[in-house]
Amino acid sequence: MGKLARKLINGIQQTTLDRLVIRLLPTLWLFTLWEDLAPRESGPVSLVLLLGVVGVLFGCWTLGVLADVEPAPRRRSPYDQLHEAPPAGLGAWDRMADKDLDPPAFIRRLVRTLGAGPGNRTVTFEVLIFLSAVALGWLLSRKPADFWADLHPALGAQSVREALFLVASTVVFFVCVRSWATEQRRRLEPAAVKQGSDFGLFVFLLAFAAFMGMMLSDLLGYGLLPGVIIGAALVILGAVAPWRGRILDILFGKRASSTGNAE
Repeated sequence: MGKLARKLINGIQQTTLDRLVIRLLPTLWLFTLWEDLAPRESGPVSLVLLLGVVGVLFGCWTLGVLADVEPAPRRRSPYDQLHEAPPAGLGAWDRMADKDLDPPAFIRRLVRTLGAGPGNRTVTFEVLIFLSAVALGWLLSRKPADFWADLHPALGAQSVREALFLVASTVVFFVCVRSWATEQRRRLEPAAVKQGSDFGLFVFLLAFAAFMGMMLSDLLGYGLLPGVIIGAALVILGAVAPWRGRILDILFGKRASSTGNAE
């Protein structure tokens, strides 16, 4: 039974579908937003989705528990406690080296088609689109019809807001799939995908901080704009050299000086 479970885990890992499921898990938040936007239409779908996710996680955990692990040494020694126990449960899914990755041909074609290629400069743009789509979905689920009607009369219609939400959800889903494809292409062809630049990381942090600030500010009743400004300002101040060390010290505590003498 243990060998069969290990083979099933290895087979799923070879297809890279386990990584795809992990990439798509955050999109489940969109279904909770859909419940707020269209509660009449979301009940049965949300229940089936919840049961499906729980079933998949339970199945993965069961396979991890049943899978064979490396046998422990028969003779006890004083160094036994220094060795970490082999991972079990969901941790057993991490026991595969990238060099053993050999997905089917159609998965390879899909990864090469959707994954970011050499010199790709659209990753930062995709991050902005992703966060914008998430922000739009959150606002559509939270703000009343009067808020949207003030922006444009057509947005006051429930059907229009639901259509916009579906478009935003499709964008989020596509960016997650493309992110999975880029990760798998990097594993299969390490030289084919360039690492992100510092500017791309800065743009991501700026957009993410503005989005989180907007959410927190709105939840606390201060409106949308103050949170966007404060979140973006914190990231910009953190990027300026004179302030960077102070902000890091506040967030993570003071760090040991690298120029100090070792005792």
